[in-house]
Amino acid sequence: MAKSNTPSLNYNCAFCKDNRDFDLPVQLIDDLVTGNVVLFAGAGISTEGSNVFPRSLYEEVEDTLGNPDPEAGFPETMSRFCRQPNGRSLLIRKIHERFKKVATIRETFLLATRFHQALATVFPLQLIVTTNWDDYFETECDAIPLVIPEDLAFWRLPGRKVLKIHGSINNLGSIVVTAEDYEQCHARLREGVLGSTLKTLLATRTVLYAGYSFRDPDFLQLLNLLRTEMGELMPAGYAITTDEASIGRIKKLALVPILTDATHFVEVVKGHLVEAGRMVLDQKYDMVAAAQEYLGEVHHNLAKQYDPRKQPALVFALAYQDGMLHAFDVIGTKRRSGYFSEAGAAQRMLGKYAELSACKLYEEQYHDVAYIDGFAAGLRFFIDVKQGSPIRLPAYYIYGLGSADQPPSLKEFEAMLPTVASKSPKAYAQAERMANALPDGVVIHHRAWL
Repeated sequence: MAKSNTPSLNYNCAFCKDNRDFDLPVQLIDDLVTGNVVLFAGAGISTEGSNVFPRSLYEEVEDTLGNPDPEAGFPETMSRFCRQPNGRSLLIRKIHERFKKVATIRETFLLATRFHQALATVFPLQLIVTTNWDDYFETECDAIPLVIPEDLAFWRLPGRKVLKIHGSINNLGSIVVTAEDYEQCHARLREGVLGSTLKTLLATRTVLYAGYSFRDPDFLQLLNLLRTEMGELMPAGYAITTDEASIGRIKKLALVPILTDATHFVEVVKGHLVEAGRMVLDQKYDMVAAAQEYLGEVHHNLAKQYDPRKQPALVFALAYQDGMLHAFDVIGTKRRSGYFSEAGAAQRMLGKYAELSACKLYEEQYHDVAYIDGFAAGLRFFIDVKQGSPIRLPAYYIYGLGSADQPPSLKEFEAMLPTVASKSPKAYAQAERMANALPDGVVIHHRAWL
């Protein structure tokens, strides 16, 4: 067991009061690194978390019923609500409106998705199972949703998958909410292809439960069946919880309880992966975003102040900046999948662009070479930038110079512009042709493909 390094708890803070110190199982980390972990996510890490709404969906529905049954569970209460005229339609509408409320206020949305956003950069975690209806794993973690049996035809698509066994808010008819729905869902899980896939995951992978109450009857029946069939050969399972009262229930299911906040758990895991050299700091993405904003202003000013028909070398400088801006776009967008969070991923992509640059140079496509140089510079920036260090962005570009010899400022760039013609006559001639072909008032731009 490795110890998490948790600072002293502030019990007056709604977000850090549950960030408890805990033992981090070494086997769990090893399984995660090798891609052998499947996450099972429940409502506690989504809209039903204690900090999102003042009252749960169950409490809201229960209050609308006359003489509510305190012994009734979630499915039974929902079934009772649906027995009124147009009951199911009203319930689905209530659920839909609840999600709309979350999306309306940024603070509420961030509270509902804080776990998902933390999880996004954990690149080895590629398989998720959830009973939640929200689409946060899709929007925040770039996961492909698998909701109906036909979706399994796309299982081999690259990237994260999320198996949504209780339906999706994006397919309102698929939502599992009443006792009758749970019975039908159990039958599908017991006999159908989605259930077979779920059973295979549970029987062959280490399962990490987060935000799950272990009260869904359909899933518990399936889990108990698997445990009966596999006995001691059932893979290890871990359950993250902030509820000390649930520890006994978790242990009865032969799972290892981890008493801490789920988002905090993810952050601690990422810290271990960074220390082990397997992952880069999330803060790199913030530094890329800041650099992109700065470069966008430089790019706009350069295009506005100079005429490429008078300074043809500007054609390459703008293409270079387009390439770097597009590289930053790719890095920022792929944060949700964790692609660049894997140590070495950006370096591997940099090698591919070096090969592509050589091909374009051979073909005398100098405008493309400048664009690739910019894209490569964006990748190198992500690789080299360090938290707390000054951000030095190679924003200016003279064709034919190596990355280490590029002008560090606008003043040096202006002084070096006339040298392009002598350093690369063929490239300069191409830039002149492109600049002279530009209509009045049109800024030359390199599109995001080659």
